[in-house]
Amino acid sequence: MDISNYYKAASIHKKIRKELDAYVDENISLIDICSFIETKIKHYSDKTEINNGIAFPVGLSLNSIAAHSTPFGNTDIYLKKSDVLKIDYGVHVGGCIIDSAFTWTRDNTYRPLLDASREAVDTIINHIGVDTMISEIGTLSEEIVYSYEIEENGVLKPIKPIENLCGHSILPWKIHGGKLIQNVRNSDSTRIEENDVLAIEVFTSTGNGATILGAPNTHFMLSDSNRPVSRRSEELLSTIKEKFRTLAFTQRYIAPHTPIKYYDVCLDELYRKGYLSRHPPLIETDRQCKTAQFEDTIFVSENKVINLSGNI
Repeated sequence: MDISNYYKAASIHKKIRKELDAYVDENISLIDICSFIETKIKHYSDKTEINNGIAFPVGLSLNSIAAHSTPFGNTDIYLKKSDVLKIDYGVHVGGCIIDSAFTWTRDNTYRPLLDASREAVDTIINHIGVDTMISEIGTLSEEIVYSYEIEENGVLKPIKPIENLCGHSILPWKIHGGKLIQNVRNSDSTRIEENDVLAIEVFTSTGNGATILGAPNTHFMLSDSNRPVSRRSEELLSTIKEKFRTLAFTQRYIAPHTPIKYYDVCLDELYRKGYLSRHPPLIETDRQCKTAQFEDTIFVSENKVINLSGNI
């Protein structure tokens, strides 16, 4: 398997990751962080890349929001010292996707929350290989995360893995490639295979360890359908296929490519008719808690595992 495009995408991802260390801080807005990342991906990517090399909407998930949150509309939020922000962005070269994330905070109270996720991801990568069962990964991850505790308001409490959020395999042009890598104890006997590209991610929480769907929805991906739709929706569908293929996209990516003013109506019709899947924000059931995430993309060969997005 030729993984040269994954290396190229990883190089871009890591350049931006280093620049983010100097850029992200208190009092900066989520919209500005999002714009910074997307502008950098465009700058470092070849101008012919689909969606300028952006593999999916930049995820900026704050505090109890664990994933799939990206700036929407005109509402803006500014970072505070006590915030815990998951920064998840993807770069692709020719459809070969690097998916990697980290967590920012300036409040050392939440350092164990971050450390639990980071150690679990690193340990999984150090132990994974061809023929590793997903059940083995889940057991390892759960043991590490539950070994951490955090003190909040004078109360010591366990850190929990978020049980319904998983790592996943990655295929060309497809961020979720079929394998789900659970990070808690499970009975999945699916084995890791040679040439697998995997997103290894562990979500940790000071809350209940489970998420529910939130709103508004800002993530869409193309699905297969042949049901009739309105003329405007058909025009938008054609634009989506041309500009994004099967990459995930968000509303703000559409605006530059279509004269349709009320394209949200079309997006809703395309979803109802099966042409699009929707992926809303995932929010901890304990809305007062904090969540963390670290993630790396790896390549599993016969003899070794390559951490493509690691070694920042």
